[in-house]
Amino acid sequence: MCGVDGPTGVERTESGRTETGMAEHRTRDARRQQILDAAMRCYSRKGYHATTMEDITHESGLTKGGIYWHFSSKWQIFIEMLREHRKVHMALWDRIESIEARHDALIEGGLLFLREHIENRWLAKICSEIAVEATRNEEVRLEYQSMFAEIRWKIHELFETACGEGAIRRLDFPNLTVALIAAVEGILDQYWLSGETLDYESVWRAFCSAFLGGILRREDA
Repeated sequence: MCGVDGPTGVERTESGRTETGMAEHRTRDARRQQILDAAMRCYSRKGYHATTMEDITHESGLTKGGIYWHFSSKWQIFIEMLREHRKVHMALWDRIESIEARHDALIEGGLLFLREHIENRWLAKICSEIAVEATRNEEVRLEYQSMFAEIRWKIHELFETACGEGAIRRLDFPNLTVALIAAVEGILDQYWLSGETLDYESVWRAFCSAFLGGILRREDA
């Protein structure tokens, strides 16, 4: 519900923010996202170190002053991009966690992750770029570690829930979680190395068949 504030006729929302102020905030957010999207495309093509602010300026269609209004440096853009990348991963997990059967979520969730990173080429390349930078920079490494700790916890919870439902045996879930992540990332690497000819879905399903065959309760295997 909106009201009119005084003789100026400026509308305010219930929170007291003017419609004009809200529009300006949305515009700022849109500009920041425009810069981040441009930077992601540049980083995925050239890598972080080879990309310049001029590249990002040209790709975004904004002026250099417009870029520096929102971000003080190429490094600040990279860190913000890393946080956006984390949001993408967490949004994927929202979709995975909507799958009712927990052991099915392990299979279909892995396939969803693979498909998302292969169909969105920039996402896979950005993952690689972030991983490389994490070996060089402590801030990136800690952010990356935090993201993977959250992913490992979510996969571990899938294992625990499936075990609680009686679908799988109780095993060393922390180490199985790491192995599952390594399998997904390895298939991604093999896909790109194959020149995009690898049937990643068949490879993943074959892996899951063997993997789950070892952890399902005997009557389900």
